[in-house]
Amino acid sequence: SSCTPKTAHRMMEQILAQLACLGTHTLTGLLQTCGHQFRDWSADYRFYERNRVNPERLFEPVRQWLSEDQQGPVVLAMDDTRLRKTGRNVHGVKYVRDPMGPPFHVNFIRAQRFVQTSMACRGPNGQARMIPVDWVHAPFPPKNAAGAAPPAARASAVGAARIAHLRTWFDEHGAQDRALWTVVDGSYTNGTVLKVLPENTVLVGRIRADAKLYHLPVEQPDKGRRRVYGQQAPTPEQVRQEEKIPWQQISVFFGGAVRELRVKQLKPLRWRTAGQHHTCQLVVIAPTPYRRHRNGKTLYRQPAYLLCTEVDAPVQDVVQRYLWRWDIEI
Repeated sequence: SSCTPKTAHRMMEQILAQLACLGTHTLTGLLQTCGHQFRDWSADYRFYERNRVNPERLFEPVRQWLSEDQQGPVVLAMDDTRLRKTGRNVHGVKYVRDPMGPPFHVNFIRAQRFVQTSMACRGPNGQARMIPVDWVHAPFPPKNAAGAAPPAARASAVGAARIAHLRTWFDEHGAQDRALWTVVDGSYTNGTVLKVLPENTVLVGRIRADAKLYHLPVEQPDKGRRRVYGQQAPTPEQVRQEEKIPWQQISVFFGGAVRELRVKQLKPLRWRTAGQHHTCQLVVIAPTPYRRHRNGKTLYRQPAYLLCTEVDAPVQDVVQRYLWRWDIEI
């Protein structure tokens, strides 16, 4: 409403060009799509010099519709992504490892980093699609004197801030009684995120196979400080190999069909990285057998180890909501 008619017209042209552009969505490509490649481009470059659009307002209607259309916990998936850039003066650009490069050769690309959050839109039989509801630039920080990035500029710190922001947003829009489940990978399952989780928020993330977990203390001393951690529990890999802990068979929706998985559960546990305020459960997913062709050799995928900060959550819900996260990768 504060834009001039010329600015509003140019904005609509750029939006339509984003939809119709067949090549790379650069400013040159957008102008060529509009048929303005032979006119002066100065006004178009000045158009992008200011922050004329608030991304937060673009996502608010999506969050509102998803939260009103569904009942039960709000399930979010979080991950960081990299956008390739060629300019040397683009803010936040840095040479980083190419995630699409082959494992036997390290490739580097110039890219920006963004933290994306998607919300689950549930369907029948455990199906769900992850709809983007948050997108924040997390620029790569410059190295300090010691050669490492400051902790406040890491992707996990940005992710922790976005979780707190979304928890506040849902509280202000009538979802204060609904639990907020956030499903992440191993890069966000750390103390930076876990120690600042808001109230009524659950985190499910992958954990290392050799993570040191602890049982709850059985008894407290008569004098002195109360114990928070008891005896050391088996590592996730030891739980997978322990025959005394039985496997459970659960049904989850993944890959377009309902599938059977074998899992193990160990609770209640505490992890020093998560702090003393989180009593967690460990879920171990057995390696899944597969064959590359009908008569081929049976191969096995890697096992998965999940840590959930809700100790009483059903194991099937934990695994199913974690599998929904795969949609954010693609």
